[in-house]
Amino acid sequence: MKQQQLTTWKIIILTIMVVLLPATATAFDSGSSGADGAFNPTELTELQLPPDGIFNFTTVTIPAGVTVRFINNATNTPVTILASGNVTIDGVIDLDGGGG
Repeated sequence: MKQQQLTTWKIIILTIMVVLLPATATAFDSGSSGADGAFNPTELTELQLPPDGIFNFTTVTIPAGVTVRFINNATNTPVTILASGNVTIDGVIDLDGGGG
């Protein structure tokens, strides 16, 4: 009986380790080159969309009370924001598209 309880606990502990280990050991790579540097707006900001629609930031920090909007490029590509580091969005990313 005691041996069976010990085996059951070993199985439970092993299962928890198997479930949690990949989550802590796996890193995410967004593919950002970081070429656009850190993005830290402090007031309403309108960014001109590059031709490919992709921003390659190192970090993104949009504080509360700050709104970020985008100006269409010639081909009206979708907005893609990549970051090689931390991303914190407490403000607003406005993807409304405007009236029309």
